[in-house]
Amino acid sequence: MQKEVERLLQAGAIRELHYSTWLSNTVVMKKKNGKWRVCVDFTNLNQACPKDSFPLPKIDQLVDATTRHNRMSFLDAFQGYHQIALSTEDREKTAFITPLGIYCYKVMPFSLKNAGATYQRMVTKMFKDQIGRTMEIYIDDMVVKSKLSQNHLEDLMETFRTLRLHKLRLNASKCVFRVSFGKFLGFMVSHRGTTFKWDDSCVAAFEDLKRYLSSPLLLSNPAPVEPLILYLAVFEWAVSAILIRIKDTVQCPIIRCKPCFKSSTSLAWISKWGAKIGALDVKYLPKTAIKGQVLADFVAEFTPALEHKELNAIAFQEDSPENSEWWKIHTDGASNAKGSGTGVVIITPDETVIEQSIQLDFKASNNKAEYEAVLARLNSAKTLGAKNLIIHCDSLLIASQINGENMARDECMAAYLLKVQQNMTNFNTIRVEQIGRNLNNHVDALATLASVLSADSKWFIPIKTLAAPSIALPTCHIYTITVGPCWMDPYVLYLKEGILPE
Repeated sequence: MQKEVERLLQAGAIRELHYSTWLSNTVVMKKKNGKWRVCVDFTNLNQACPKDSFPLPKIDQLVDATTRHNRMSFLDAFQGYHQIALSTEDREKTAFITPLGIYCYKVMPFSLKNAGATYQRMVTKMFKDQIGRTMEIYIDDMVVKSKLSQNHLEDLMETFRTLRLHKLRLNASKCVFRVSFGKFLGFMVSHRGTTFKWDDSCVAAFEDLKRYLSSPLLLSNPAPVEPLILYLAVFEWAVSAILIRIKDTVQCPIIRCKPCFKSSTSLAWISKWGAKIGALDVKYLPKTAIKGQVLADFVAEFTPALEHKELNAIAFQEDSPENSEWWKIHTDGASNAKGSGTGVVIITPDETVIEQSIQLDFKASNNKAEYEAVLARLNSAKTLGAKNLIIHCDSLLIASQINGENMARDECMAAYLLKVQQNMTNFNTIRVEQIGRNLNNHVDALATLASVLSADSKWFIPIKTLAAPSIALPTCHIYTITVGPCWMDPYVLYLKEGILPE
């Protein structure tokens, strides 16, 4: 670590930093040539940076474009990323900690998320006249190619002129010149094409493939009294079951059941199935190993959902009794500098519209006003004898909290949510739906009316006044603070009266 820091300091790639707003850890990794590389973990910094979507070349296309050339020269940039300077205002963000102190990069480090895209953009602009003609580049790996051997020297001279112009340095230990074949991006390329090498890793992969294909998972024959395991997977449109037996600690499938729901008659039999299964000797036990469960999930998940839409309609009909009477409630709350109020519209099953505005005689935010509107209408619906309610609310936050999709983190909102949940127990069925404000203009006007008009205004809509919130407010504690002598008193006295401190 110390040697690497000293080397980077001598090269001018880093500098010492005393105060930093960003700080990253360092990791030491060994390179192929035996040297050590100090890498910085920029995980937090990378998450805060937007992604640079500059496209990287496709490796297979570069390899195909390099083959069939008589002469090639392979070039590698010397610590390519470090040849791009960082802007002064961004250097402190690359600060990293070492045993010797805190340092930051003056050049682009290797671990940044957009380092590769930035370097590729630079070399693409530098060699735009040669790429595809005499050069192929993938970040810091470059190859100069020539169809004719006698033209290769001229192509190299053109490349080096561009390198000198932009002061881009090469790593001489990794450069190879005037060869007919070589390794480029992990592939052996030559004038005859791409060369495939059958090595030990290929042999091992081929043997694993043969071993897997020669031992497929076959159906097993269970013993008469052997205990079996049934894995279930239930989706909206299919049910899958895998029957498993344990053979020498290996789970072997026996049979697969895949009944698909085809009509509403299938749903009617679910309760009867439960009664019949209860009479059989079937035990439900939690299993820690779920290898068989994967098979059941796979079958159910990939079962064609041809009846999906039909099932949704059937399920909705089952949940909604034919003879049930639905009451529709639209609520909205308004809070402004003049006051707070709520508006409510109740639509009975016979399409009778009941309107009401409630003026809140206390300070309330928009969310509190929304909750007060919901609570007021639940009480009114209970008085009117409603049993099935559909509440329309234009606040996504309130609707998601009541439906249990979001959590009420604020203490006051949690108290309102608990109050609503308690009042909802007085009804058989309640659905809370979020709608757009353009569909809630009626109650929006009522809520605004209650917030700007007084209760004694001559209006045909009754305006009530709610003096206190529906929930108990938290207690406000007042503490007395006594100010004692302070070290600044002599200086304040000097500034006021000109008396020097002792």
